[in-house]
Amino acid sequence: MDEALFRALNGTYEATDLWWDLFDNPSIIAIFAVGVVLSAWHAGERRYLLPALLAVGICDLACARVLKPSIDRARPCAVLDDVAMRPTPSGYLCGSGRSMPSCHAANSAALAAALGSPALAAVSVATGLSRVATGQHWPSDVLAGWAMGAGAGAGLRYLFRRALGWR
Repeated sequence: MDEALFRALNGTYEATDLWWDLFDNPSIIAIFAVGVVLSAWHAGERRYLLPALLAVGICDLACARVLKPSIDRARPCAVLDDVAMRPTPSGYLCGSGRSMPSCHAANSAALAAALGSPALAAVSVATGLSRVATGQHWPSDVLAGWAMGAGAGAGLRYLFRRALGWR
């Protein structure tokens, strides 16, 4: 099932590569996230910036340093021959490291959940789907990242609200 979903979404890459590359670009996602954070700051939602940063930090460390090395799952672009990927001047980019879970999906979902931002949630969905479309992750990697990030972000938002009496 994972491979069938992967192939279906990855098969859209060549026809829509500019769209997927946009959401697979960490610089673009960072710029959008900074814009959302600044909007939250100006809208008086500053209090949720600390739980958001904590959620992203926890997810990133757990994902990259604990889960990926422990699970040790290869990326689809490393194990399948006919994967559509983004070309670079030095060849095709298959990413470094392991596949499960997707740190991009985890971090973007953590930020969206902690800030309670529907706009960032939409970007998180597009980011996760782009990781599959560009051949970097299996769909289950992205689902695991979203679950991890949304759980951490929502959990920290709830704990801060409860502990500090925020409304």
